[in-house]
Amino acid sequence: MYNINISSHTDIGDVKRTNQDSILSIKGMINGHYVGLFIVADGCGGLKFGEEVSNLIVARLSRVWNDEFPKIIGACEVNLTRISNYFNDLLDDINNEALAFGSQVSSKVGSTVSLLFTVDKNYIIKNVGDSRVYLKRGRKIIRLTEDQSLVADLVRNGELTKEQAKNFKKKNVLTMCVGFYNHLKVYTKMGSIKNGDIFVVCCDGLHNLVSEEKMAEILADKSICFEKKAEALRQCIEYGKATDNVSLIVCRYELRKGFLTRRE
Repeated sequence: MYNINISSHTDIGDVKRTNQDSILSIKGMINGHYVGLFIVADGCGGLKFGEEVSNLIVARLSRVWNDEFPKIIGACEVNLTRISNYFNDLLDDINNEALAFGSQVSSKVGSTVSLLFTVDKNYIIKNVGDSRVYLKRGRKIIRLTEDQSLVADLVRNGELTKEQAKNFKKKNVLTMCVGFYNHLKVYTKMGSIKNGDIFVVCCDGLHNLVSEEKMAEILADKSICFEKKAEALRQCIEYGKATDNVSLIVCRYELRKGFLTRRE
């Protein structure tokens, strides 16, 4: 069984007047299983009411911890497919609620969401938009999500190089977000956790300005206590360059004493 160490940070950035990001970090025991739920939702600044939609996402997902998780996380074997499908249905419900809110206020609304759910030695990721989840395993850092954005589509299609994408004028145009589209397309990834794994859940306000190499360097730096890792990553952004809100959650998984096995 793993201990989950958490470091998180969110701030307004250097230019914005409001913080439209919302974050959530919860961990604990449910029916004998050690569970974690970590979310970064980035309200779309180009649309009105981004803050309200990101708050809606986090509020709904926070409520299910006590209300729904004890029902879908059984005391015996955990059914990951069932949990994954549950999150899809829940995100559809949240999307419909956000669409109704947008209709009520006569405005287009939207937010990204990156969700990391862990139970025992397994993880499930749900992603909408261009917030991201990274995994640092050993010396390598791997992006576990795919951006749903115009620039990402152009890179995947070979119409732009990664270097050209850095200066693309329509870099912030999303092809999917919560509250804007009638039919939500959710990116899903599932996998197993290993001892020492570190996950980073973050918005584009961080990953647009802090390279994967720099992330790996900060996460590996033993002179920085883990509780300060998120703040240290934020400080990698040069003062005045944070033109967007900056939010991130860093989670480290370590086997509890007595649970270490030869495989680990």
